[in-house]
Amino acid sequence: MPQYELNIRDYWQIIQRRRFVFLAVFFLVFILTVIYTNMQEPVYRAASSVQFIERKTLGSLLTELVVQSSGDPLATQSRIITSLPVMEKAVIALGLAGEHASPTEILEKANEIQGMVSTDVVSYSSIIQITVTNRDPQLAANIANKVAEAYIVENLKEKTKESRSVREFIEKQIEEI
Repeated sequence: MPQYELNIRDYWQIIQRRRFVFLAVFFLVFILTVIYTNMQEPVYRAASSVQFIERKTLGSLLTELVVQSSGDPLATQSRIITSLPVMEKAVIALGLAGEHASPTEILEKANEIQGMVSTDVVSYSSIIQITVTNRDPQLAANIANKVAEAYIVENLKEKTKESRSVREFIEKQIEEI
């Protein structure tokens, strides 16, 4: 029994004989793809950026000499941005939980928007980009801006607290002298 190898011409003849089946399948897949694509709701992405400037005090420099600092400060700040306290402040500022919301309702909304928020450190910079994904473009932009504002306020409070503790430490040292 001789073996017959199919060549390109044989394949072309098979396609020619079954061209209506090929065309029907192609158009069916095309039409279903168009219908599926048009049924999808659009998802919007809004971004806001903050710059993290690490100010080193004399005390923190001395501490860094004695104790090795482990961790990336920008990664730490990225985690702080997506933390619940920052999200809760953004929820309150936007009024997403309602005017007279209980702490539980605020926490639920904060958890909800926490899933929408992501952060990325911009390469070779001290800038953190806050990205919010939502089906409502205006809400996505508002959340991105309020999360950035809440982070700035939280960061400022932390720096003020650190400065206050350094001042109190120096005042104690002066009193002892």
